[in-house]
Amino acid sequence: MEESHRASVTAPEIPGPGEVLTLDQVRAADFSGVTPLAVLGYPIKHSVSPQMHNAALAVLARSDPKFSNWRYYRIEVPPERLKEALDLLAAKGFLGLNLTIPHKVEVLEFLKSKHSSSNVYGSANTLAFSPDGWEGYNTDGVGFVEAVLSPPISFFSRSDDVVLVGAGGAARAVGAELLRNDSRPYICNRGLVRLNEVVRVLSVSFPRADIHKFDLAHPPSDLPRAPLVVNVTSLGLKADDPSPIDLSLFGPGTRVFDTTYGRHRSALLKQADALGFPASNGLPMLVHQGARSLSLWIAEFKDKGLPPNAAAAMFVAAYSALGITPPHNHA
Repeated sequence: MEESHRASVTAPEIPGPGEVLTLDQVRAADFSGVTPLAVLGYPIKHSVSPQMHNAALAVLARSDPKFSNWRYYRIEVPPERLKEALDLLAAKGFLGLNLTIPHKVEVLEFLKSKHSSSNVYGSANTLAFSPDGWEGYNTDGVGFVEAVLSPPISFFSRSDDVVLVGAGGAARAVGAELLRNDSRPYICNRGLVRLNEVVRVLSVSFPRADIHKFDLAHPPSDLPRAPLVVNVTSLGLKADDPSPIDLSLFGPGTRVFDTTYGRHRSALLKQADALGFPASNGLPMLVHQGARSLSLWIAEFKDKGLPPNAAAAMFVAAYSALGITPPHNHA
């Protein structure tokens, strides 16, 4: 252990809203009394994952006391320190990690093994520690599909036309699940290099798929009239972010899902509201992918998923943390 016992401090308590740990704070802390989990990102202060996961753990602790010592933290990790963070967290006994922007693709080179979901998606948002090192999974795609198929949203049908805006790790995951569900994806981005790479990755896994792509700066005239529009860029995390796409390109029947979330209504969602399009931020997806992640870290739930009461607690905690109302059911 790099730190002396005298220099170490006890494990931090369950983090409050906006509380973030730095790598230096993690290095100084002694986590031996808890089972630690965390989300890594840059920035990460906005994340409600700690409230969500710790709410589920509190529910699980009512029937199994071992979960009373589990903790889920936010840790700010600059991109250039990702490998350092993974090594440090392994040494500190962290059992599982979630990853958000900008780590989902870059983490792949540091993993000891990758689940098929990470290979197909070309990114990982969930890591589980094993004796051999970190194993990578991706729950984004499944979380997205469960979110848009299930109440309170329920505005997605398999084989729908979907306009996917963005070309990062989330685009790969969501794109793959759309193809699994026989949807027709139209993938767009303002950077053609990343756009072409996403299409290439998806085409390798789905060689028979008909994947459309277009430059956001020059949208084609033959776009679907009433698709599901999905924002998988980071535009929307900040209240003053511009919309990633102009929804006036589409007509009645269009539905909008913004994978970002916050206390504010993003510019994309505001335009959807103005046009009368059913729309949701990314909290339902966060809850579903988070529930899947937590079940991967707990042996007894790995195959069957979390108990319904624990999953429900995650949903309530996510919306309560931001003080916003859950979306109405558009079914």
